Order: sequence, then C-alpha cells, then structure tokens
Amino acid sequence: MARFLFGIPPFWGHLAPTVALAQRLLERGHEVAYASHPVVREPLARAGLDLLDAYRWGDRMLEGAELLGQGLKEHQVFFRIGNAYLHGLPEGVEGFRRLLGSWKPDVVLHDILL
Repeated sequence: MARFLFGIPPFWGHLAPTVALAQRLLERGHEVAYASHPVVREPLARAGLDLLDAYRWGDRMLEGAELLGQGLKEHQVFFRIGNAYLHGLPEGVEGFRRLLGSWKPDVVLHDILL
C-alpha cells in the first residue's frame, strides 16, 4: 500500500475538504498523515487521522486570523494573513522538504505550500 501525506494551512476551510478522502484511503489500507500546525491535531484525531509532529507551519497565519472580529475589515485581515504566509514560506518549504525526506511519502497532496 501507499503512503499519503497531506499538507494544509491550519484553517478549517483547507482541512475539511481533505478529511473524507484521507479516511477513504485509510479504509483501503493506505498509510495517511498530515503536515500542518498543532491546532489541527484535535479535529484530525476525531476523524481518526494523524498529524506528524516533525513539521509545524502556520503560526503567523493564525496570528493574522485572530484579527477577525477586532474591527478590521475583512480585506485588511486577509492581506495580513497573506503577508504572514509569504513571510514564512521559505521556512515552511524547507521544513516540508525535510519531512519528505524523513517520512518518505509515495503521494503528496499539499494545497498551498509547494
């Protein structure tokens, strides 16, 4: 069987669309893991899915998201989240490349980083 690695930013809108696919892969006997931020650990665990501890990305993005509801306009918040994403991109890519070398997936599904 194959090893599938999902890479996602730490937001529900990025996680939710992948869960059913990941669960189906597990049902078919494949090994499945996620690379993201620890904030998604609990929702993944409830879905029976694993988060790899060897990778952490998205702190700055979450800081930007915390600005929602604090009086800023939505476009201002998303501008800050976008800047946080770009700010951490080199470190995120390098960390993910190291994870690829150590976990050795057969298939990678990453929706934003690479």
